[in-house]
Amino acid sequence: QGHGGAGSSTAATARTIGGSVSLSGRPAAWLTLGGGLEVANDELVLAGASPVSFSELGVAPSLTGTAIFGRWAIGLSARYEFHASDELIPDPFVNGHRFRTDLTVGVEPASGWQVEAGVGWHWTGEGVSAVPFHFVVSGTPLEFLTFSLRGGYQAVPVDLADVLAAHPFLLPSATGD
Repeated sequence: QGHGGAGSSTAATARTIGGSVSLSGRPAAWLTLGGGLEVANDELVLAGASPVSFSELGVAPSLTGTAIFGRWAIGLSARYEFHASDELIPDPFVNGHRFRTDLTVGVEPASGWQVEAGVGWHWTGEGVSAVPFHFVVSGTPLEFLTFSLRGGYQAVPVDLADVLAAHPFLLPSATGD
């Protein structure tokens, strides 16, 4: 069924137009700094007698830093996201914000082995807050064998483009009967 149950849609097209840029540099031998910017416009178009489209604009700047002290590495990253959509986000200047920061610490306890742990804080404009974490042990126990063990809790934000890529025939709830 079409938008609000009126009419019918004969085809659905999902498209994304976007781009990204990133920079990184080493102002000191022990320090790497980086930054990036992603911009995307995701759109779902329902074709038919009464065409309807839904779109979402996303802008996401980010900063990263990694310091290495001997066998130890410490990384910090921060990312802000703004999403706007008249149809899908009722008030984008209130609900369209996301912020995340992550801290990672790693060490090489023996040659060829690495242990890493990380924790983050992810917040959305809707008031949702999550504290993801991870722990990784990896290495090469034998010359021909690589080992990796990873575990933790993930908090992954979902955008219109993600939903459409995973479920191409899923329509926003505003289009359902």
